[in-house]
Amino acid sequence: GGRSAGGGAGGAQLEQAEEAQVQQQVASGEGTMGKGVLPTDIKEGRPSFVSDRGQSMVAGLAYCVASMTMVLMNKYVLTGFDFHYTNSLLLSQTLLSVVLVVACAGAGLVKLEPLTMPIVKLWAPANIIFVGMIMTGFFSIKHLSVPMVTVLKNFTNIFVVCGDIYFFKRRPSPGVWWCLALIFISGLCSGITDLQFSVEGYAWQFANCVFTASYALYLRRTMDVVKPLTRTGELNQFSMVYFNNLLCTPLILLLMWYFGELPGVLEAPQLRSRSFQVAVGISGCVGFAISLASLWFLQTTTATVYSLVGSLNKIPTSILGILMFNTPTTWQNLASIGLGLAAGIAFTRAKSASSKKDQK
Repeated sequence: GGRSAGGGAGGAQLEQAEEAQVQQQVASGEGTMGKGVLPTDIKEGRPSFVSDRGQSMVAGLAYCVASMTMVLMNKYVLTGFDFHYTNSLLLSQTLLSVVLVVACAGAGLVKLEPLTMPIVKLWAPANIIFVGMIMTGFFSIKHLSVPMVTVLKNFTNIFVVCGDIYFFKRRPSPGVWWCLALIFISGLCSGITDLQFSVEGYAWQFANCVFTASYALYLRRTMDVVKPLTRTGELNQFSMVYFNNLLCTPLILLLMWYFGELPGVLEAPQLRSRSFQVAVGISGCVGFAISLASLWFLQTTTATVYSLVGSLNKIPTSILGILMFNTPTTWQNLASIGLGLAAGIAFTRAKSASSKKDQK
């Protein structure tokens, strides 16, 4: 129907946060990410028959499968049960993410930085932006199809580049400008040919792009400042997931009150459905699996390759979204979506080339 979804609560949080982090890494020209997160024996100890390239391919495949599964699973959770308490669903998956991160830390699989008051104060603006990012993403996916969400997410790149120019005085290359023009044209054509056009859905998605770009830009300014406040001198991905999900809980409770979800959600019939409970649990676990898979992939490749694979992965995700959820479309709309996906891939390559040129 008309309420196709492009992501979900826990999974969307992690994936969008990671996209923002990777945009920061690509812009700064940094190489392999994820260092210092996993214990050395896990990070380096692998069977001798697994080559570096082979491990990178397996890790990349795991990330792609997890990402696609998250999109499709959360589409099912949001639309298959007609559950309208979106902030409540968000809260449940946020708490699940905290539990899973703490469990992994307790098992010695990941290292977490202790949450101190100086870090809380510095991280508060990022956390507010983070909540805005996941909330707007949640509302947009109620009204837009999977392929339209994937195409419109590319507009985040336009806002990031504008922020780079205004805040960091970075001048993009001509190739980047051409890609941004393609992204804008593809978005415009996709909207014109969208058979399920929703003003509300597009408004929420563009708000989501602004929040996601703001998150990336704030991280770019904050990451170096927060490092001296940590025990190890680094703030790894799992610590960021832990901080974001733990600190955003009060804000989500406030949103639940504002949108009138309390105490009505406690009487929702879906909560007594075993299939709904299982679906929510699986979607939350898959969302967390994206964090594990992406971390593994980032440790075996560069931020640029990771970002490029993420762009390429939107193609099969869009196709599956159309096929599995019977999204009505036309060849004009499919062509516009294809142009948008190609523009996103081209932008990643152009941005990487521009960063390498700046470093020389």
